Amino acid sequence: MTREEYEPKLKELETLMAGDPAKGTPEGDRLNLLAMDLEIYELHEAINLRMDADRRAIKHWQEAHPGHDDEWPDHADLCVWLMEQLDKLEAHHETRG
Repeated sequence: MTREEYEPKLKELETLMAGDPAKGTPEGDRLNLLAMDLEIYELHEAINLRMDADRRAIKHWQEAHPGHDDEWPDHADLCVWLMEQLDKLEAHHETRG
């Protein structure tokens, strides 16, 4: 499913839900199918966002640690490193402001 397909399906789901169709009816079956399709799409989107964020963070970590291009830090270590970078950036802005 694409983002363009998502919006109309979501509106259709909302319309069907407003009618409160009974299970086993064509409308109820369509409601269940739409709900599953939308949930799968949303989970894929969440996973893709997380993976993109991780890739960007790892790239910044590798740039800050020359010679470690083939090394991927453990996720917890990466989070700690990112928070340390944020703290440094905030401290830098406080001294300038």
